Amino acid sequence: MSNKKLIIIFVVLALLLLGVYGYMHFKTNDNGKEPNSPGNGPEPFPLKFGSKAPEVGQLQKYLIKEFGAKISPSGEVDNHWHNMTEDAVQKFLQRNNVSASIYYKFKMDKY
Repeated sequence: MSNKKLIIIFVVLALLLLGVYGYMHFKTNDNGKEPNSPGNGPEPFPLKFGSKAPEVGQLQKYLIKEFGAKISPSGEVDNHWHNMTEDAVQKFLQRNNVSASIYYKFKMDKY
């Protein structure tokens, strides 16, 4: 292969790599997160006693489906971390709060 062809191939590969790097680096929004990634907008994490958020409802669904936990006085998901949710989290998850990493690790957002 001639030197001219090698140079052209090298330049094309370099531009391709630069383009991929630029895309990965600049595809974030103003708060530094990818536009559709978890955690955009107001952060409800860590979820804890007194939290009221849709993510608490997802946590409650997780506790019901995985452990059969009673998480509210009515037994229904109510998006509010109160005494019964607190008891279930401490009993089954052995913690006092749920961080974003635990929430997504156990895919609680999928329940």
